[in-house]
Amino acid sequence: MTAGQDARMIAQAVGHRVSQERIAAVLGIDGRTVKTKIRLLTDICSDAAALLADRNFSTATYETLKSMKLATPPEQLVPAPASRGGEEEAAREQINRLGREIVSLQAKVTDVEDRYGVDDLHLSVSISYANSLLNNRHACEGLAANAPGHTQICRSLLQWPDRGRGSVSRGG
Repeated sequence: MTAGQDARMIAQAVGHRVSQERIAAVLGIDGRTVKTKIRLLTDICSDAAALLADRNFSTATYETLKSMKLATPPEQLVPAPASRGGEEEAAREQINRLGREIVSLQAKVTDVEDRYGVDDLHLSVSISYANSLLNNRHACEGLAANAPGHTQICRSLLQWPDRGRGSVSRGG
């Protein structure tokens, strides 16, 4: 289920007077997460929400769309449904432009993901190498002789919980 579908489902449940606490309990999520999902589609026009409904975006994408709306001059925004009248062509152009902006954002996200993958690979290799050095008796003796406090600092850095790539298990 996409973030937009999830947010719409939760907002509909709240609209049917289901408490946020009950929704959180049933879905096994935090109450703050429920509140965030309820606000996810707020200030996003229904046309944009419909375009995004079947695509999986992070909540940051929706926040970016909201900030784009704030930064867009009023004459470029799609009018509210009550005042739309015969401006369907303008609305279609707005939707097309939004689609182009989404493609651009997706390209940027893909670029970030690609860079993250390379950086994560470098980090994994570096951690593995540092672990192999700290598990090498000769390397540890050399480090202890030349920089006495650094061995323990290196070991503690490699044992951070988010470094679950195989930390040093030997003491010393």
